Amino acid sequence: MEDVCNQFLSHKEGRLLSGEIAQGTYNEYLSTGNRLAKVFGKKTPVGAVAVDDFRRLRASIAKVSGPVRLGNEIQRVRSILRVAFEDDLIDSPPRYGADFKKPSAKVLRKSPRGPGAPQVLAGGVTGRTGSGDREREGNDFIGHRWRHG
Repeated sequence: MEDVCNQFLSHKEGRLLSGEIAQGTYNEYLSTGNRLAKVFGKKTPVGAVAVDDFRRLRASIAKVSGPVRLGNEIQRVRSILRVAFEDDLIDSPPRYGADFKKPSAKVLRKSPRGPGAPQVLAGGVTGRTGSGDREREGNDFIGHRWRHG
């Protein structure tokens, strides 16, 4: 897994340096590579990763992400492993199983998103985002009220 992720990141670093992708995009790929190494193990051969492992990976992503981010992360995982196949680092594309898919369009439509969408915060407190004042938003989320003066 380590070699596959490093090869992919080297490829994307070249794209970053040529201006084809943004630093934020590269950082997301790096984060995904780190997650793969953590969940599957750095030294695990990609051929040894089974459908249950992808199910476990999806569950670990879903635990900390909303449906949009989950879908994006799944796509990045698939991209990393597709490039590994195309670069002949693995003999065949992995079998992900029926569960390792992006959330459905219905789930995405029902997902609150964008400015003003309600969010459940730590401790079950509900807050709203999108006021345009980032410092104030941060203070509201930790339970403090913004005071001028």
